[in-house]
Amino acid sequence: MTSDIPAPAAASLDILLVDDDPLVCERLECLLAAHGMRAVTVSSMELARQTMRAIYFPLVILDRHLGDGDGLDLVREYRARQSGRRVRIIVLSSDESPDLEQATLAAGADAFLSKRIGDEAFVDRVRRLYERACGNKVELAHEPQETARLRALAEFAIMDTADEQAYDDITRIASVVCDAPIALISLVDDKRQWFKSRLGLEAQQTPRQHAFCAHAIQQPSTVFVVPDARTDPRFAENPLVDRRAAHSLLCRRAISDIGRPRSWHGVRD
Repeated sequence: MTSDIPAPAAASLDILLVDDDPLVCERLECLLAAHGMRAVTVSSMELARQTMRAIYFPLVILDRHLGDGDGLDLVREYRARQSGRRVRIIVLSSDESPDLEQATLAAGADAFLSKRIGDEAFVDRVRRLYERACGNKVELAHEPQETARLRALAEFAIMDTADEQAYDDITRIASVVCDAPIALISLVDDKRQWFKSRLGLEAQQTPRQHAFCAHAIQQPSTVFVVPDARTDPRFAENPLVDRRAAHSLLCRRAISDIGRPRSWHGVRD
C-alpha cells in the first residue's frame, strides 16, 4: 500500500482505492488485478483528497470508516467540487445496516458494499460500474502510424517532466487569444493523456479513453473542433463533460516530427 500520492507514471489510473487497512488493500488490489483492473491505493482521507485533485480516476472505492474521518464526508466534498463529472464511487463498510446504505447513497455514492461480500459479487459490481464510468472508448489510430507516433513520443522523453515556463506561456497566450478558461498542452501515449502545461484544470492527466485529443490524433493534419461536447456522440457520455454547460473544444498539433504528432494544444470553454 502506498503512503504518499502515487506517481502518475507507475499506475494505470483505473481505480483509486482508499482504505487504512493494509490487508484489505492488498487483498482487493490482487483481486482486481486478477480481473484486469489495477488499483492505486492511499491510506487516508487527506491523501485521497490530494490524489483526487491531481489525477482523474473513473472509479473510486472508499472505506466508510477511515482513521482521519468519515468516508461519506469525502464523497460529499468530491461531489460538490466535481459536480457534473460522472465519477463512480463505491463505499465499503463492515456495517450492513439499511440506514447506512441509504445515507451512503444520499451522500452521492453510486453503490454501498459490505466488506463481507463475496469476491465474485464484488468484482461483478466493480466491473459494471467501471464500464459505465469508462463508456467512452477511443480506438488506437491505425498502424503503423500510431506505432511510429508512440515511438517518437518516447524518444522525445517529455512525459512526466517538470513544469516549464515556455510551455506555460503558450497555454496562457492560447487562453487569452481564444477567450477560453481552459488551455492545455497534451501528450497522449497508449494508456493516458498527460498535460505538459495546463491552465484552468487541476488534473495532471486522464486515462486515454477520456482524452479529447486522442480523437484529434486521428486527423493530425487539421484543426480538431467540437462545437458542443454534450451533443457530440463521441463525448456526450465522457465523464469530463459537465452536462449543465456547453463545452466547445479546439485541438491543434503543437509538436510534430515528420508528420507524426507528439503533442496537442487544446482550448476548452
